[in-house]
Amino acid sequence: MKKERIKLFDTSLYKHSNPGVVAEDLAGLYIEAGDSTLSERINARKLKILDSKIVDPKTNKELPGNLKRSTVLDNMEADSAESFYKQIVDGSIITISFSPPGGISPYKEGRINVGYRSSHDEMEFYGIPTKMSSGEMYARSVILSEFSNLPFSEIKNSEQLRQISLPISIPSIEESPWDFLEEVLPLDSNAWEHIRNGKPWIIKEKALRDASLFAPTMFRMIYSARTENDYIVAGIYGEKNMEQMGWKLNSGSCPGKTNSQLADPVSTNERKFVTDAFGNTREVTESSFPCPRCGGSISSGFGITTCPHCGLTKEQAGSTCGS
Repeated sequence: MKKERIKLFDTSLYKHSNPGVVAEDLAGLYIEAGDSTLSERINARKLKILDSKIVDPKTNKELPGNLKRSTVLDNMEADSAESFYKQIVDGSIITISFSPPGGISPYKEGRINVGYRSSHDEMEFYGIPTKMSSGEMYARSVILSEFSNLPFSEIKNSEQLRQISLPISIPSIEESPWDFLEEVLPLDSNAWEHIRNGKPWIIKEKALRDASLFAPTMFRMIYSARTENDYIVAGIYGEKNMEQMGWKLNSGSCPGKTNSQLADPVSTNERKFVTDAFGNTREVTESSFPCPRCGGSISSGFGITTCPHCGLTKEQAGSTCGS
């Protein structure tokens, strides 16, 4: 998980990128944090399999790349992401990882990441948002594990679930993977039906087509930016154009300040977001803070004086680990 950022779309990160990456990420943002149903917020991506490596064709970078490992949560997510992509490279057709909300993480919403090897040299990635609780996600993973050769007996709870990815064997080669998953892994949305009918690709194609119209100009603005305000102006240009194309962010759960809000002194939206190990945009709660020892999420405002994850006390941490 990368460092929390106030910006919903930080254009300074694209200084040495290209218009294609700007368009891809802006389109993905308006899908993932969009004002629409869970099924319509699946950000689908196509990745290449080259020389036993998974490569993002937009950036030509290998995935998952060099992942941060400074906290317990970082390590868990990194282990899961590395297993996820390795399993596809090693021949798995389907692999699935679960990222529950809450617990050691600050996430307000769960994610189910699906990797599907659609051909010899290509895989499809689907980041599926869910409102299911961590307990519900764990219970469904237990059932799904019956169709995996990965030892699951040591995974006792949803926290341990974050660390793995399940390679799935579909009993019948004639069966659609999405029909199979709809049966053994029911979700709180019509995600499997949407994927089976190709709807995430239709939504992504439209979002990408719209973003690509103004991404070259936006990238030139980013490339020539010299001040923080220059980057914000470039972001406003992109956001305004997406809005004019009909794309809206969910103002009730938007995980960060837009560039337009940053330029507005009366804006009060203080929500924050992170990008997890799979590249998903994740809203994070402000009612928690990380333990200074292990990085685990601790609820604020409830008189907690001991970290529930590693046992660090308020006295041991000074005044940092209590509220």
